[in-house]
Amino acid sequence: YELTPKTTSSLSILNDFSTSAQGQSLNNSSYNLSLSSDLTPQWQLGANLAYRRTQYGPTVFTTSPTPLLIPTQIDRNDKYWAANLQATYLFRSWLSATATYSHRLNNSNLTLAEYADNVLSLMVSWRY
Repeated sequence: YELTPKTTSSLSILNDFSTSAQGQSLNNSSYNLSLSSDLTPQWQLGANLAYRRTQYGPTVFTTSPTPLLIPTQIDRNDKYWAANLQATYLFRSWLSATATYSHRLNNSNLTLAEYADNVLSLMVSWRY
């Protein structure tokens, strides 16, 4: 959706089914809201907020605590959040630099699958 001639937004909602490497049936729901704006001809700013919920079906195989493949009854449920802020400076039409800050958080009913992290990435790109 175009908020102003220089600012756009998008909202996506997705529900998908897939299979994990361990044979589990996965139900993935995701929601994503993005905003981007061209402040000046040289500066572009963007922000993104994403939420994904992954519901793992019953585990079909596991390799622990024994090396044999044994069915288990634990159903994993993950709730993943990600927020990004991005700034791009265009030096020329063929040369730009981008800085992105990301904060990611995964909550799960399996303690070993939980994490939170912050990532700062810097990128210089050119086209020829």
